[in-house]
Amino acid sequence: SSTMNSTDVSAAKRNSDLPSFKGLSEMSASRLKKRIQKLEQENLQLESLVAQWKEKYYEVKSLKERVATDVVEDIHKKIVVMQEQLNAEVEKNYRKQIDELN
Repeated sequence: SSTMNSTDVSAAKRNSDLPSFKGLSEMSASRLKKRIQKLEQENLQLESLVAQWKEKYYEVKSLKERVATDVVEDIHKKIVVMQEQLNAEVEKNYRKQIDELN
């Protein structure tokens, strides 16, 4: 056992270059914690963006509904005005015909 072949020597050297397994797992644990914190932060940002998007969506939706209502009311007013003009025109023509008959 006192005579190590070259494979054993290079294996021993490789092992000494590596940090201990405990050190390795602590290192990766801290990396994972940082990664998790980063992901949680990104998740919060995404949730905030989603909330903002929903707010804007409902804002736009209610604006569209208001605009649609305004448009309908505006068209209705125009129709009423046109009907009144038409009625006035019909009445004028009617009176004119009566006058011509008399």
